[in-house]
Amino acid sequence: MSEFKKVLEQDPGNSTTLGCLARAYLDAGNLPKARQTFARMRPQDAQNFRARMVRAQLHAVEGKSALALKEMDEEVLKHADLQPFAALDAAEAYAVLGETDRAIEWLDRSMRKGDDRAAWLRIDPLLANVRQHPRFKQILNSMEFRWQQRIALAKQQ
Repeated sequence: MSEFKKVLEQDPGNSTTLGCLARAYLDAGNLPKARQTFARMRPQDAQNFRARMVRAQLHAVEGKSALALKEMDEEVLKHADLQPFAALDAAEAYAVLGETDRAIEWLDRSMRKGDDRAAWLRIDPLLANVRQHPRFKQILNSMEFRWQQRIALAKQQ
């Protein structure tokens, strides 16, 4: 978090850094700090897709399901479907909301788009609700297999 704070000393309104810091606080379980960090965003920046997704995750963790789902409207989900890391964001929000099937669907999308962060998925606090799901374990195995394939290919070259 100290790296984010250093950036914000130079550029206090940096929306990317504010969003990352809010997410770091969220992962650490410090919901008041996450909310305070969001409050520092300029109104126009607070409406970008990434900020809205992290805000949806925060609402989900706070037990505000309706607000979380409102943040994750059709446009935000279209954005999430465009890249692997954003697809994982959607999976995390759905996992916290207890929507296991949707969470697994978005995890699968994330993996199919190239996200191979199996080590993170094993400890991601927002995925605790789905970690025991059989499909979750299959997704992890696929990620790890692809990772091993890349390592073996790199050694051959």
